[in-house]
Amino acid sequence: MKLELKARAKINLSLEILGRMGNGYHDLLSIMQSVDLYDKIVLEKYEDAGIDFGCSIKELDGSDNLCCRSANLFFEESGIKGGCKIFLEKKIPTEAGMAGGSTDAAAVLVGLNEICGRPFSQEGLHKLAKRLGADVPFCLYGGTSKAEGIGDLLLPLPTLDLRLLVIKPTSNVSTKEVFSVLGKEDYSDGSRTLCAVRAIEQNDKKQLFLNMFNGMYRKSLRFAPEMEEIIHRLEQEFGSARALMSGSGSTVFAIFEDEKKMNRAWEYFSKRYEKVYKTQTAGESITMLRGE
Repeated sequence: MKLELKARAKINLSLEILGRMGNGYHDLLSIMQSVDLYDKIVLEKYEDAGIDFGCSIKELDGSDNLCCRSANLFFEESGIKGGCKIFLEKKIPTEAGMAGGSTDAAAVLVGLNEICGRPFSQEGLHKLAKRLGADVPFCLYGGTSKAEGIGDLLLPLPTLDLRLLVIKPTSNVSTKEVFSVLGKEDYSDGSRTLCAVRAIEQNDKKQLFLNMFNGMYRKSLRFAPEMEEIIHRLEQEFGSARALMSGSGSTVFAIFEDEKKMNRAWEYFSKRYEKVYKTQTAGESITMLRGE
């Protein structure tokens, strides 16, 4: 059986670092949001063991890709014999704070579970996802969610309908490096994110925009300083309702309530950066397109 899936990116509408937990991980409070910018994954089940992986970007075409780790974990934990072929058509920018690798891993779990007769419940897939990375559990579901802990404790929120401009500047940012330089001065009490959650629940976009915040932004600027000018131009020159860094960067996204303003911004930034996308929020992360 062959299956094709969409694996959507995410942005963080808010992200606060509450502190550091005893296990060394940072305690987070965030609002995660799926966006309609996606990779495509084609899966095919084989009787023979092993993972045959290919990617449209050669630099990502290796056995250490998170897609391979996801498939290996699925077969190990399910006890199902055989292997699979995976082809990844990569569109989501890498090292960008958009969970591109995580959503691919989630799509592999969802797709293999479907091909193999659903040996895992949704709860079972969630447990596997936690072992693959902090963003992978959210990417199983998508939509809009409050995320706590390392990002695996999820509370679904009402789906948002927002127009977005997404800009990935030239600089790449390593999430691990940003976390390594975070200090107590970057911690906050979560109040802004909780206000943003209430605003979403009450469909109050004005309050949502006022309370959007990213506690990693100042430290991420060390690695991608151009984000500051991009955000300033998006809000002050092009009139976006709110612009913010996603995750640990270097992607910046802007919410526009006026399509003409968004088109003006797109024309400007697309002449300066290769990866500029007009998109919108999405109600799910993984979509099965077709099966054979």
